[in-house]
Amino acid sequence: MAPIVFVGFGVALGSIFYNSYADEYLSMTNALTESQFTIIQESYDEGNMSEEQYQYQKENLENNKKFQENVLKYFNIVSFLSLPVYALISLLVFGRKLTYGEHLVTNCYLQGLAFFGGILFFLGGIYLWAPLISLQLVFIMPFYLWTYAKLLDFGWGKAILKFLLFLAVLIGFLLAIVIIGAVFVILTKFVF
Repeated sequence: MAPIVFVGFGVALGSIFYNSYADEYLSMTNALTESQFTIIQESYDEGNMSEEQYQYQKENLENNKKFQENVLKYFNIVSFLSLPVYALISLLVFGRKLTYGEHLVTNCYLQGLAFFGGILFFLGGIYLWAPLISLQLVFIMPFYLWTYAKLLDFGWGKAILKFLLFLAVLIGFLLAIVIIGAVFVILTKFVF
């Protein structure tokens, strides 16, 4: 199957399942949010938290809830937009033995597989045990490592180090986006 078709099929199935079960997922995460809010409220009532900290924590929980709703709503767009970023980070981390296009194709297959496996973990998390949703990363990581270890003839030790570097670069990239977004928001408040 062509790489873009494979990842497209995975994204389409993921969108169908994630949006079909969005209410169950959001009620499950809202229950978690409510328990977190209860803990924050108790801490505030006991005087262990200032008014500013309380409002900040409360706002964070609300923003997290909105973020999850938007991720479900725009899952397909976010999935396709993340592919070039993953391919670029793979190129930077795993080296130039493969071209950017080859990294893009590899990531299409890896992401497609992650979506297919993610559906199983998502449904298992809704119907069996909620933390299964978070374990989908544990499912894809070994396959990601194995794929690049085979493609680039790495040993497992080097593959794990490269994968940790991949995660560090990805986290750095996400933090840079958040910082740029925050600066943009602050500047627009002062300009407009």
